[in-house]
Amino acid sequence: MVKNQLAEKYCDSLEKNLFKGLDRESILKYEYFFSSIPKDLIKDENEFLETFKSSVKSICSYEFSESNEKELKSFLKAYLKTKSNTPKTKVEVINPTPINTAIIPVFR
Repeated sequence: MVKNQLAEKYCDSLEKNLFKGLDRESILKYEYFFSSIPKDLIKDENEFLETFKSSVKSICSYEFSESNEKELKSFLKAYLKTKSNTPKTKVEVINPTPINTAIIPVFR
C-alpha cells in the first residue's frame, strides 16, 4: 500500500516536472519521496526497489534510466543508513488532568 502511494507520488512529481533542473540534487529529490517511509517497511532493499520501479512503470509508464536507477539505489542506501543511525527517543504517554471549565476565570 505505502509502496504504491510512493510510486504515485513519484509519478505525480514527474507529471508536474517538480524536480526539473535538480539532476544534481538527488538528495532533495529523493528525500521528498523516502522521508515518509515507515522504518520497518523496507526489509530487502533490492526487492523494495524492484517493486517500486514496477509500480512506477505500471502507474505512469516511466522507465528508470540506468543513471536514475543508480542514483535511486545510492540515495536509498544512504537514507536507510542515516535512518537506522538516528537516535530513537522514547515518548511516554502522559495523562493530563482534565480541566474543570467552571473554575477558569473569565475576564470581562
